[in-house]
Amino acid sequence: MSGRAPPERAVSAPAARTHSLASGLVQFGACPQLSLIHLGHESRPVPAGTTSFQPHLEWNGLFQTRLLLMNPSAGPRAMTLRLRTAAGIQAAPDFRLTMPGFSTVSRTIEAIFTFPDSSPGAGWLEVEGDEEGVVATALAYDPGSGAAAASAMLAGAAGSWSMPFFIEDPQYYTGLAILNPGAAPVSVDVLAYSPSGTLISAVPLVLESRRGKTRLVSQWISSLPAESTGQIVIQASGPVSLLAYFGTDDGVALAAVPFSLLPQ
Repeated sequence: MSGRAPPERAVSAPAARTHSLASGLVQFGACPQLSLIHLGHESRPVPAGTTSFQPHLEWNGLFQTRLLLMNPSAGPRAMTLRLRTAAGIQAAPDFRLTMPGFSTVSRTIEAIFTFPDSSPGAGWLEVEGDEEGVVATALAYDPGSGAAAASAMLAGAAGSWSMPFFIEDPQYYTGLAILNPGAAPVSVDVLAYSPSGTLISAVPLVLESRRGKTRLVSQWISSLPAESTGQIVIQASGPVSLLAYFGTDDGVALAAVPFSLLPQ
C-alpha cells in the first residue's frame, strides 16, 4: 500500500482525505464528525488452531489499526506477533507476548512493534501461539471521521469462500484483501456474480508464498460495470486469509464484510 493514484470518483469528492487501499493511498471526503461506526464483528468460538492472520493493516498512516486479544483460558498463553509487508518482508522485529489467564490486550500496531522510522506502511499480521491460540480481532478506524470496522483474525484455509456482498458505484466502494500465508504459491479464482446469480466475470491469479494483495473490487475485476453489486466467490487451491471492507467514498461509513467457507 505505497503511493497510488486515487480512483477517479474519489478525486471528485467534496474534500480530500486519505484512506489506503492496495499498494497506495486513496482519497476520500473528510468528515470530522462521527456519523457511523460499524464494527461488523460477531461472536465466534475460540479458534482451534494456534495461528491467525490479518490480511491487511497499516501503520503510521491516517488509518489506524488496533489489535484486540483475549485469552479464553485460565492459564497463561504465550505468542509471537509477526508483521510483514505485502511482499512478505519483515516490517518490524517480532514481538513476544504472554497473556495471563482470562486477560485482554488492546494496543495499536505502532504500540506493539518497533519501526525503524515513522514512514507509513501497510502489510499483514500473523499471531502464532506457542501451544494454543487466542481470540484475536483487528479494529481499523479513521480518527478523523470516526469510521471503524472490526474483523476476526482466523487461520487460512483452502476451498471456496463466499463474500456475500459487494458494491461499486459513485458513492460506495468495496475493498478486498487476499493473503497467501503459506510457503508455496496458491492459485486463486475471483468470481463476481450478480444478485440474480449470473456470472459477471472471473479472474484467475497466482499468489506467491507469503504475499498479500489488497485492491478495490473494481481493480481486482477490471471488467466490472461502473455500477455493480452482487456476490463474490473466491476459490483457492491452498490456504488463504481474506478481508473485505465496504464503505462510502466520503469516508463516513466503514464495515467489514464476512466470509463463509462453502461446503465442498
